[in-house]
Amino acid sequence: MAVDPSTIFLGLAFIATMLTIGGFIIPSITLRVGSAFMWLICAIFILFSPTLHIASTDVSIDVAAILAKTNLIPATPADEATSLLIKTQTDKITALETKVDDAMIEIETIEHHFHNSEYWYGISANQTVNDWALQNTLSPFRATSGNNAWGTEGADPAKIFGTDDTPIISGGLSGDFHRILILDNSSATVYKLRIIWDPTSAAAGVTAGNYSEFMFIKEVADKNRKILDIMTPKISAGSKMWMECWNATNDATIDFFVGVHEYY
Repeated sequence: MAVDPSTIFLGLAFIATMLTIGGFIIPSITLRVGSAFMWLICAIFILFSPTLHIASTDVSIDVAAILAKTNLIPATPADEATSLLIKTQTDKITALETKVDDAMIEIETIEHHFHNSEYWYGISANQTVNDWALQNTLSPFRATSGNNAWGTEGADPAKIFGTDDTPIISGGLSGDFHRILILDNSSATVYKLRIIWDPTSAAAGVTAGNYSEFMFIKEVADKNRKILDIMTPKISAGSKMWMECWNATNDATIDFFVGVHEYY
């Protein structure tokens, strides 16, 4: 007894449909692959029997529409999605580790700032070369103001460190000016002072924003002097450093020593 091709096609289509529905209900790769395979068998069957008799009516089957059913398989299988999730979480952990490492470096720097050797400097007897500072001296640096302006001309800026003054200890990478002792001042009005650092000149350092400022006021006759805390970033060894001052009085002077920390 001959079997009607329509019956065979309907049977195959029914199985494919059930597998497709099952694949949506149960997230199973096996069901979805099986569904695609059955739709493929249906397509092959159509190729050999392009016109089927369904319910005694001639119907032309759209092969492209049938083949489109194979697109029901997801582009990213469950195991690949899991791998992607794991990678995302791993990347987040790596980023967190980087932040922790950066924080530890900052903590170590802060700890080193407060538990470190401090070196005090005054002026070198000869500042014509690149050695401007001297540890073993009681002679202070001197900065001179402009006329109600920064003292920037000639010898007005105090030359503190030349390129040969740092590192202080071999292997030192950078340092900061931590404290200053102002030994004498010619004006009783307020001073504005700035520490400047640059490879070439004080003017270039100011233009680049490489400076740190602080204020000072003291009666000239009052010789009860205290060491003041000041703040600068870590400055690379070998940098040149200056101090400039501003006072309302022209050519007002200020004499000082500096205390320095070094980092390795």
